[in-house]
Amino acid sequence: FRSKARHYRSNWYICQEAGQLLHGFGIHGQYLFVDQEKKLSIAWFSSEEEPLNSETSQRILNMVNEIRVIL
Repeated sequence: FRSKARHYRSNWYICQEAGQLLHGFGIHGQYLFVDQEKKLSIAWFSSEEEPLNSETSQRILNMVNEIRVIL
């Protein structure tokens, strides 16, 4: 989940890789993604076994970016 184009500010992660994407995440697979430019928000609810898992988080971020590309 690490990238030079991503930083943390005011309780949000800000990703600049494919246009600005704000995202927050909680434990056990809770995510909120906001793309203001595309007027898109995605709330992701799940109950993952592990509180935090970087592989799962990266996979979900990749899926969100795929959605953003097609809009």
